Amino acid sequence: MYLLWKINFFDTYAADMVKLLSLCKEMMILEISLALILDELGYDTQTYAAHGTNPKFKTAELLVPGQTQFAADTLHICALSEAIAAGARNGRFFLCVRDKTTGAHEQRDDAPTGITIINADVGLHELFNRVHRVFVKVAQWIMDMERSTAKHSGLQELLDLAEQVFGNFITIQDSTFKLIAYTKHVEPPGAVMALLVQYGFQPPETMELFKRTRRLEE
Repeated sequence: MYLLWKINFFDTYAADMVKLLSLCKEMMILEISLALILDELGYDTQTYAAHGTNPKFKTAELLVPGQTQFAADTLHICALSEAIAAGARNGRFFLCVRDKTTGAHEQRDDAPTGITIINADVGLHELFNRVHRVFVKVAQWIMDMERSTAKHSGLQELLDLAEQVFGNFITIQDSTFKLIAYTKHVEPPGAVMALLVQYGFQPPETMELFKRTRRLEE
């Protein structure tokens, strides 16, 4: 999958650049989704949640024994038995390592929602450290994006920074489908994007394809 940002120019290119850089700043990630955390960790996982659920978090904390207060924007890291003992409630989310007391429970169809199990031989403190590093990485990325936006360093630098976090192919094109910026270290996914990068614009055969598939309609 790739992302495409298409720009409609108004009075001048410079005016649109300011507008777009401001928009990029507003769209920056202020909270980190569970999907992004799991993708960064790279572990095989087992999640018990409603279909399509992807909560976002401002921080991650080790679960304290006997804890009764839970914030919906906090990812609690603990052993699976601790998460089960804490109880599944709306707004409680746990990232768990396996322990010996939960083997039978893992086979149940009614496992508590809000629990994600790491299917890997990883210790609790190591997991917490790795999750913490994800938050640090994203926080640094946000600061770098804000700095780039403030300096008006341009759209290419923003995509260079975005590439480090998203890892997928992104292009920014103007209203004539001319290429303005793209993620240079990610392979274009397919012939259409490869031709765009090769020529710097969408060639006639691609425009004809867009017309046939009604991609040019508003």
